[in-house]
Amino acid sequence: MMKEAPEYLRRKDAAAYLNSRYGIGSPAWLAKLVTLGGGPAYTKAGNTPLYRMADLDEWMQGRMTQRASSSVTRGAGQATALASAKPSGGTEPKGNPSASDTDQNSEAAA
Repeated sequence: MMKEAPEYLRRKDAAAYLNSRYGIGSPAWLAKLVTLGGGPAYTKAGNTPLYRMADLDEWMQGRMTQRASSSVTRGAGQATALASAKPSGGTEPKGNPSASDTDQNSEAAA
C-alpha cells in the first residue's frame, strides 16, 4: 500500500518540497517570509506553521518570470538599457568633498 502525501507540510518539509521541485527553499527563508510578507499562504496549528503543496506551487509559479532564451532584449530599448547600466563619471561620494569644494570653503572662510 502506498502512503499518501500529507495535505499539510511543516516548514521543514515545505522547504524540502520547494527545494526538490524548484531548486530553492529553506526553512529559514520561509520563516523570514512569514515575518516580512510575500511568502506562500500558510495556516497554523498552535504555533506550528503548515503549508499546502498546492499553495507552495501556486506561490512559486507566481514568482517565476516567463521563459526566455536571453537576458538581453533586442530592439530600441537595448541602447537605453546599456547606457543606464554604465556608472556616470565625475560624481563624488557624499561626505567626501572634492578639491574644488575644499578650495571654495577656504576662500569663503578668508
